Amino acid sequence: MPLQAVVIGAGVVGAALAAELVDRGANVTLLDAGTPGRGTSSATFAWVNSNDKEPEAYHQLNVAGMQAHQRAARQWSGGDWYHPGGNVEWQVDDDARAGLERKVERLRGLGYQAEWLSRAEVAAREPDLATDRLPADGFAVFDDEAWVDVPVLIGALLERVRSGGGEVVHAAHAEAIDDADGHPTVVTGARRLTADVVVNCAGPDAANVATLAGVHLPIREVPGLIVSSEPAVVRLRGMLHTPRVNVRPEGGGRLMLHSTDADAGVGAGYTARRSSVEALLDAAAHVLPAASGLGAESVRVGVRPVPADGLPLLGPAPGVAGLYHVVTHSGVTLSLHLATVVADHLLTDREPDDYALYRLDEARLAQAASGSGEA
Repeated sequence: MPLQAVVIGAGVVGAALAAELVDRGANVTLLDAGTPGRGTSSATFAWVNSNDKEPEAYHQLNVAGMQAHQRAARQWSGGDWYHPGGNVEWQVDDDARAGLERKVERLRGLGYQAEWLSRAEVAAREPDLATDRLPADGFAVFDDEAWVDVPVLIGALLERVRSGGGEVVHAAHAEAIDDADGHPTVVTGARRLTADVVVNCAGPDAANVATLAGVHLPIREVPGLIVSSEPAVVRLRGMLHTPRVNVRPEGGGRLMLHSTDADAGVGAGYTARRSSVEALLDAAAHVLPAASGLGAESVRVGVRPVPADGLPLLGPAPGVAGLYHVVTHSGVTLSLHLATVVADHLLTDREPDDYALYRLDEARLAQAASGSGEA
């Protein structure tokens, strides 16, 4: 008898899991409270990496996520959602430069692709950079890193779900989750969906979904500001992580801009401050003169679900039997790998060897009870 599964949340994590389950013979209904891919997945820098992920086990999990994207881009038809090109990072502040040096040394010790380039080599790699505004040295390059066109990826995943016989339901808000003779049941509108397993992949709404089953997940909501520029003729091979702005291509000549400083400046109600948007555009033009004078074509604020200890929350928790949670901050990087890992667990009932760090055990749930997981 095929596994009957309901997946809540059609962002990149939920869509990837639904596609994997359908591919492996499960009957899947994928629910989204709005339009698939329009939540946090629509407002992400979509950087596939394990650039600064600790502890080592979490670093290796993200490396597996990177490798899953690389394999899928080679094997799937229409793999134009995946964009290799690497990432160049530099710093100018002495403490920040020292931190970058320590990071590169640590990553190289783990076998991660991390090298140093001279200013001339960086200029040859990215010829539109303002060479005279760059430091004399200290450019780290991470050539295995990439970025993902998330809407295109989600579209490909949803097509796999539908073509495999799965159902994708829009505007389906989970209103209740209860137990029907040992099987979890999701109530959405006039429908009651009873399954063998219900998987909570609702991103920043995952805590609310868990509450329907009497579980308090230790999750913080962290806003992130993403700016997409107007189209411009700018040559950019890969990503740049600079002291003031992170930049990557976004198709159609657009640039995507982000910085942690801009994230910190997100206002009440998750609104973007105009000054933050202008600062990102100015910082991009400083390092890429061809971007001078560009305006913002779109400004998006995403709400990232960050578990209280920073590590993914995976597996069942006390509450309704058959309710399974998948919550992670590194959703784009981990989506395809976690889809395989979680599908294995659901279909074979064998817990992966490295699951202990991410399991929803009593200690991690106690973080929520003590208040450390409040948003």
